[in-house]
Amino acid sequence: MTVSAIVHNYLENTKTVKVSLDVSGLDVLQGVTTDITVPTKGEAKVDWRVKAQNVRGASLVAKALTNEESDAMQLDLPVVPFGVKMADAKSGSVASASGQQDVTINFPAGTELSSHALDLSVTPSVAGTIFGALDYLTSYPYACTEQTMSSFLPNIVVAKAVQELGLKATINQGELKQKIRAGMDRLYDFQHDDGGWGWWKDDESAVFMTAYVVSGLSQAQTSGYDVKEGVISRGQQWLKGALKKYPNMRTDLRAYVAYALAQSGSKDTDLLNTIWDRRSKASAEGLAITGLTLQ
Repeated sequence: MTVSAIVHNYLENTKTVKVSLDVSGLDVLQGVTTDITVPTKGEAKVDWRVKAQNVRGASLVAKALTNEESDAMQLDLPVVPFGVKMADAKSGSVASASGQQDVTINFPAGTELSSHALDLSVTPSVAGTIFGALDYLTSYPYACTEQTMSSFLPNIVVAKAVQELGLKATINQGELKQKIRAGMDRLYDFQHDDGGWGWWKDDESAVFMTAYVVSGLSQAQTSGYDVKEGVISRGQQWLKGALKKYPNMRTDLRAYVAYALAQSGSKDTDLLNTIWDRRSKASAEGLAITGLTLQ
C-alpha cells in the first residue's frame, strides 16, 4: 500500500522541508525521511510503501519541518484482515451458586489469528438482551419504497417496545421520533395517484409493496402516531381493486393483502374464506400470515 504526504507551502519564500513518517502497526517497505524543496504557494508529495502487520489498527504520523514553520498530522486506521467476516453468537444464563459458567468457543481452522475478537454483554434480565439490537434496527429512511419501509417499520417496533415494556433504553427518543416522521413523510410522497405504492415514486403500483406500506402505516397508527388522513384508505381501495383485477393471485400474496387490510381495520371475511379454501397452495409463510389475520 502507498501512503502519501502532500506538503503545502503557504509562506512567502521557497522552503526546504524535512518530511518524515512515523508508523505503528505497519512495516515501511520503501521510503525514508527526506528533504524536499517546496516553492512558495506550491506543494510537493512524498510517498512511502507500507505493509500492515497482524494488528487490529495502525497509526501514522507525518511531519513537515522547516526553519520557520512546521506541521504534523496523525491518522489512525483500522487494519481489516483479507477475507470474509464471520460471527458466532452464543447466549445463556448464569444460575449456579458460584456465579460462574464455562463456554467453549471454537474458531474455524485457517482463520487470521489477529482478527479474532470477543464481545461480551451481560444483562440482568431477558428483556435487557434487546438493547444491543435497538441501535442496529433504527435508521433513517432512504432510497426506494421497500428500503424506506424496512427502516421505518423497525423504528415503529422499537418505539412501541420501549414504551410498552418501560425500558430505559439508550435510544435517543427525540432522534427516533425524527426518523419515524421522516419515514412517514417519504411514504406519503411516494404514494401514487391511484392510491398504491410501487418500488419508486414514478413506477407502477405493486400489490406486495402497497400491502407492505398499508400494514406499516397501520402499525404506526396503532402505536399512537398520526397518519395523514386518506393515505391508508386510498391504499386499502387500491388493494381491494387489485384482488378483483388479479383473481389468480398467488395464495401467499393474497394472504398478505388480507393481513394488511385486517391490520388497517378492513378485515374481509369472504377473502379469508377464499384463502382458507386454497390453503393447500400456500407455503408455511402464507399459512402463518393467514393465522395472524384470523386472530
